[in-house]
Formats: sequence, C-alpha cells, structure tokens
Amino acid sequence: MSQSKLPMKIIFNDKLCILGTSHIYEKMEIIVHDELVKFNPDLVLLELDSERYELITFLIESGFDDPFNLDYKALAARISELDDEIVDDFDDSELFAYDIMNEIHDIQQNLGEREKLLLGIEFFTAICYAREHNKPVELIDFSISEITNEIAKIDPSKLESFLNELKNTSITELQEEYQDLVDNIGNQEHISKIRDEFKQENPEIYEILIENRDANMSNRIWDVYEKSGHKKLFVIIGAGHFDGIIDNLQGKYS
Repeated sequence: MSQSKLPMKIIFNDKLCILGTSHIYEKMEIIVHDELVKFNPDLVLLELDSERYELITFLIESGFDDPFNLDYKALAARISELDDEIVDDFDDSELFAYDIMNEIHDIQQNLGEREKLLLGIEFFTAICYAREHNKPVELIDFSISEITNEIAKIDPSKLESFLNELKNTSITELQEEYQDLVDNIGNQEHISKIRDEFKQENPEIYEILIENRDANMSNRIWDVYEKSGHKKLFVIIGAGHFDGIIDNLQGKYS
C-alpha cells in the first residue's frame, strides 16, 4: 500500500487507486489527468449519481470543453431543468430538504464562478479521459433524490437552523474557507478536523451527507472490484469522504 501527500491518494495492491480531491481547485484538472494516465485503470469510478453525471456530460456534449471558460447562463439553465425533474414528486418536507441541498451546491457553485472554475472539475476531467480512452465509468454515490429523502426525515427546526446558518455565511467567510481548503489540500489531519467539527455541530446531517455515503460508496467500490475480477480501478471522491471510505475498504482488505 502506498500513499502520497498531494492530493490524498492511496493504492491497494496496485489494483485500486483512491484519489481524494477538492471540487474547486484549478490544479485539480492537471493532477487528475496525470494520475489517470500514470495508473492507466480499466475502470473509472466517480462520486456521482446519474443526475450529476448527466449535467457534466451535457457540458461536454454541448461543446463546453474548456472548464476554465464556461457559459454559466447555459449551465444554470440546465441545472434548473434538472431541478424540475428531480423535485416533480417531492412533498413539502422533501422540498425543504432539497433547498438545503441546493444551498450547499450554490455556495460551491458561486465560489467556482468567482475562481472561474467548474464545480467538480475533477469529474469533468475524468469523464473526458474515460471517453477518450474508452474506459467504462461507474457511478458510486447515492442519488440527489435519495439523499434528500433522508434529510427530510430530520426535525424541521434543526434543518431550518442549518439552512439559516448556510445562508448567513458571508462571501468573505466563504472565500476564507475556500483558501483554507486550497492551502490544505492533501492534509488528511486538517480535513479530518473539519469532518469532526461538522459532526459535532450537525450530527444527523453529518450522518446522511458523510457517514452513510462513505459506507455506500465503499460498498459500491468493493462490489465493482469483485465483479470486475479485480481489474484496476481508479476512484475519485471528495476529500471529505477519503478517511471514511479508506477505513471501510481497509476492513474489507484485511
């Protein structure tokens, strides 16, 4: 098993490479592409579901092949169309929960626009690579609808408090948090500290957004690995999921 510092990466038995990334970071495009070329996987696994994957493929197929020069109006229009499809059958509690999901997305999207970067640039890069080299892509995350349904089960007063906290975060605070993350890319100890703080402040939301997804993605990775006959897999996940997924997979490998 080998491990590097930037970004967070671990390789199991030369067969399974897990890369923990930042969703908004200008160098991530080059890093991901270089790591893919170096590892030369048989399959590429992404922390996406079909809804988010469709959005990225929409960008690629619409000719937005430069993630540093995007048509954000066209992107926003397509996101709005997808939103309408997702919420079509939601009840009031699910719609409220979806507002929280949207607020989290909008915060990251706005930061991306300020930095002139595509949110999820590493996934954009990986999908382009997979298409160019005829590599199958597997999606390993819960759908937005599934996550929203779980969040909707939390006490509405706790959700409202969390939503207000998100909405009251200033642009200056967001930029400081973004710079802090950029400065600490590859720093597992720092990312673990952020995870622990989030868990302490919002344990129920943390369980849904982090723990449950860690467990699900770990199971999906292992399932694909086993069913593929132990082919070489390259897995891209957000850095916040790195520790949880690695812990789960080490248990399966032991």
